Amino acid sequence: MTPDQQINANTTNFCLNVLPTIHADGPTQMAFDLALLDHAHETPLTIWLRTYTWSAPTLSLGYFQAWKGLPEPLKTAWSDVAVVRRPTGGGAIWHDNDLTYAVVVPAGHPWAGQARALYQAIHDALATILAEDGARLHRRQQVAGAAPLVGSVIPSSPFLCFEDGDADDLILNATKLVGGAQRRRGWGTLQHGSIHWQRSGHPQAAHLPGLLDLCPGFAEPSPVRWAERLGKRLAKCWNLPCKQVQPPAEVVMAAHAWSNRLQETEWLEKR
Repeated sequence: MTPDQQINANTTNFCLNVLPTIHADGPTQMAFDLALLDHAHETPLTIWLRTYTWSAPTLSLGYFQAWKGLPEPLKTAWSDVAVVRRPTGGGAIWHDNDLTYAVVVPAGHPWAGQARALYQAIHDALATILAEDGARLHRRQQVAGAAPLVGSVIPSSPFLCFEDGDADDLILNATKLVGGAQRRRGWGTLQHGSIHWQRSGHPQAAHLPGLLDLCPGFAEPSPVRWAERLGKRLAKCWNLPCKQVQPPAEVVMAAHAWSNRLQETEWLEKR
């Protein structure tokens, strides 16, 4: 039995719950994802999916990234924007014209204990769906001779996630369009991901083209409308039953508490 067959054999009792797309600020979005990860305690056979957009352009820092100690020129370049710290790792992401998703997988699912397997399951499914709509992306490791980064060579550990490169990033024409990061707990794993939908006008990110810039004939130019069908399409790729649900009341309450914490300067400058 192959590893993929072993995973499929162990996932027959799981389902995918899809939450409505939310348009809100950074602390609200990150708080909701933390609350959803905590809630995985209570739903051991449920994978959760939510998609969202940002009510203001926002820079999200990876959990382990420094902010207070950044070089002053770099910090000054982003001084005029909203900043929030994610619960997941990786580099900073500029959320402007992007679609963000969060997937929470309970500990009993094989993906939760295999970080690479979860990345690949999500990115391979997204690549299949994006190809159906006219954008043929591939994981970086699957593209022979793929350039590691956009544009010129960039030093290791660049500040922005989309200037960095990982084997499981989804790329088009050597340009990273989909990246992800994870946070693991004993009861479940949260994966964040961003689909870079369109080029930003911010001078620090304007060199990074998005999906529509590289694929102007893409079937659905609106990320929100595209997200409306994503849950059912992912469920089909993963062979899971799918339900559209509203956020559990306890998740909403916990998210409110987390939001207050995430707005504190201490949280932002904890690294």
